[in-house]
Amino acid sequence: FTDLQNMFGKGNIQDTIDYGAEGMDSFIVTKIFSNTPKEIVINWQLEKFHNAISTVECYRENSPYHNIDSLKVGSTLEKLVQVNGKKINFYGTGWDYGGLVTSYNKGKFEKSNIFFSLNSREDAVENVMGDRELNTDLPNVKANVKKLYIVKISL
Repeated sequence: FTDLQNMFGKGNIQDTIDYGAEGMDSFIVTKIFSNTPKEIVINWQLEKFHNAISTVECYRENSPYHNIDSLKVGSTLEKLVQVNGKKINFYGTGWDYGGLVTSYNKGKFEKSNIFFSLNSREDAVENVMGDRELNTDLPNVKANVKKLYIVKISL
């Protein structure tokens, strides 16, 4: 926590309450540049709160953050598949775990520490939604690879 304050300035960091899936749990996260496109969310290891980072996330539209392949919030599933080089499995959108990528199928991101979550644009068909696993080889997903996009990046 102290390192983050030194790197980003004390005034740009705040602890806030976040909620888990279905609102079942609440926990404290640290936000850097809160409520701006540059917002970063820090999740702490429970037993080492403010001492050891568990994950770093960004999910704001117009976020300036991207990986070496220029994948960022808003990049299409089509681009993610291109960069990965293999099909991608993910949960259907529109629910608490929706859009979470579940497998890179031995592609570029298989052994990576970067994780992506997807969402669908309003005009995407409903057959990419719901509590089920999908993959980019399915016809209904192929028809929507430009309408599904990265909504969150986690490290």
